[in-house]
Amino acid sequence: MGVEKLDILEAKLLKLIENISDLKQKNNLLQEQIKDLQSEVSVKADEINQLSKENAELKQCSTESQRLLEERELIRSKIENMLHNLESVSAS
Repeated sequence: MGVEKLDILEAKLLKLIENISDLKQKNNLLQEQIKDLQSEVSVKADEINQLSKENAELKQCSTESQRLLEERELIRSKIENMLHNLESVSAS
């Protein structure tokens, strides 16, 4: 009876060792995946920073463009006003 218990214990121990080995392999794979994902996160963070800078530049360009359009309209209005005044003087 003692030998049977030892055989059962040995089988359980072998199964435990096999499970530990499998878990170590899975852990190694997961550690590699973590490293890969951390690298991807770093790359994406750099991309986000670059896109944020580009977005800020585009907003600045848009604001400048809007300012120039408003200035253009003001100049057009003043020129039209001056032409109207010249026509009035010429007609007099």
